[in-house]
Amino acid sequence: MSNNRSSPPCISYAQARICFGITSIAGNLLLPWLFYFLVHREALAFAPISLQHILGTLLSYFLFVFFLNFCWDSFTGFYSEKNRNRTSETFSNWFSSWVAGSAVVFSLQLFGGALLALSASNFSRHHWAFLLTVDFLLLFLAWKLYNQHFQWIPALLKRKYSPSLQYQSELEQELLKRGFSIKENPHLLYFYQSHDCSILNGGSIGGGKYRRYMISSASLEHLSPTQLAILIWRDECLNHPSERSKCFFLSLIYCFIGLLLAQLTMISMGHFFWDRWFWLLAFLSSWFFLALFIFPFYSRKNYLRVDRRVMEAGVSLEEYRTLLIKIHHLNAADSQVPSWIESIFYPIPSLSNRLSNLAKFSI
Repeated sequence: MSNNRSSPPCISYAQARICFGITSIAGNLLLPWLFYFLVHREALAFAPISLQHILGTLLSYFLFVFFLNFCWDSFTGFYSEKNRNRTSETFSNWFSSWVAGSAVVFSLQLFGGALLALSASNFSRHHWAFLLTVDFLLLFLAWKLYNQHFQWIPALLKRKYSPSLQYQSELEQELLKRGFSIKENPHLLYFYQSHDCSILNGGSIGGGKYRRYMISSASLEHLSPTQLAILIWRDECLNHPSERSKCFFLSLIYCFIGLLLAQLTMISMGHFFWDRWFWLLAFLSSWFFLALFIFPFYSRKNYLRVDRRVMEAGVSLEEYRTLLIKIHHLNAADSQVPSWIESIFYPIPSLSNRLSNLAKFSI
């Protein structure tokens, strides 16, 4: 009798994260609505209003959300690691990174929830100047998080990595050939140690003097200096900063409109502090969920536009096509992506769509 056991069905890491994303969205979207209806119908009561009770309840609520997400995310992460779909990164490394990143997010949620509590207070119901002040504080927090993203999260989680002098010299020469000088911004490129030996990660985060282009050590191991230079040059030179700024400011405007609509409707949707607060939370959760149908679409269109610019700048079609396919296989991405999943969850177009877009340049 054979002792061989059939291997468990494999799912890609992207699919595993989408499974978590759906359950997480359901939890974070439906949970505030559930609390709102329970409080609004007086089926659930909280302690009398005081600063101590408000802060205690906010802390309890966001801790509950934190552990709800922990259950789903740890299961998803463990399953994907167990099936070795994300290659060799150990679950312990993944778990420690998750805890560190979630601690930052939890702190931001608690602070944002406290600001929303000011909007829901009796004092603020008829004082629009006060409401606008709260809104601008929340938008300022979003701007700081975007602008100093590297200092807030990646610098805490990513250990710096030093490439070999030969690789770095060749990379700088390849970038210089394309008109991009590292010496003009010596702190732009940030190489970090990736626990995973094959997943390629890289991209620009932050803004202004805080902006960094993050590159994993795995990217250096699997990409030649020429290939990596093409990716950096594409993102830094062809993906114009004005377009990144435009997308960010559109996001801020979208958030501002959502805050105002939530506050306008709050007055008629609740008579007590806690039903007003949960209404704000539920409304904004739904408002930001709708953004999933808008901003990923804009991001995908921008990637396709930049791909076209790569071709127009004279890069060989076969060279760029080979690079995209190589990244696709190294990252164990899905070969076929259902259109509805791509429309909601994918800010980067699927490989098939990108290759179809490039095919227009073939002779």
